[in-house]
Amino acid sequence: METIIREIEFKNWLQENHKQITRPEKYIGTIKTISNDLKLHIEINSLFHIEEASKIKELYDLYFSILAFEKKNSRGNNMYSRAFDLYLEFMSEHQGNSFNDIIDIINSNKEGGEKETLILARLGQGRFKNSLIKRGGGCAISGYLNSDLLIASHIKPWSKCDNYEKVDPDNGLLLLPNYDKLFDKGLISFDDNGCILISEFFLDSEIFGIKKSLKIKLGRGSKKYMEFHRSNVFKY
Repeated sequence: METIIREIEFKNWLQENHKQITRPEKYIGTIKTISNDLKLHIEINSLFHIEEASKIKELYDLYFSILAFEKKNSRGNNMYSRAFDLYLEFMSEHQGNSFNDIIDIINSNKEGGEKETLILARLGQGRFKNSLIKRGGGCAISGYLNSDLLIASHIKPWSKCDNYEKVDPDNGLLLLPNYDKLFDKGLISFDDNGCILISEFFLDSEIFGIKKSLKIKLGRGSKKYMEFHRSNVFKY
């Protein structure tokens, strides 16, 4: 689980900070290959398990001190050193962010509902919300820009998500609290084109400023999550 979250955050970081990289998955795969290479020489599970940037730097030096891996990097057009450089940069910035807090909450003895609330609150202040801000800026419905008043809302409910989906930015919308509540209760949803769907049970939609003409930008990766919301949350 920790590995999956770290991979997602590394991917998000690449997309946010190195936009010229069109295939971040390639760098994730390269880090996995490097981890497997290192297993031939030292006892290690995965670089994605290591928390300290200083330890990553030690392994960087070790890896490229081995002639076979240095030649492998040369044959691969320096892909291995590039991926390692980026991952080391990411980890240097990454230390102290929300990842460890989330893992601590998951591993705590708190009850399920309390644990979920704490994780959602932490994600709301961390990379999950930040990635949504950088993608869309403001509230998906109103366009309101003050991020302090916006909620990073999960499209597919958090309780129904696997570990990947819980932190996948495609599974998120920035919403003002009133819209977040309506969306969470299944009183509104959106079709594949981003056009709003209003539940027949939502008799006070006009009071909330909900009109049939409302439309949001719905990315390709978000459509599968919205389909789940329509099928399992939205009240027809």
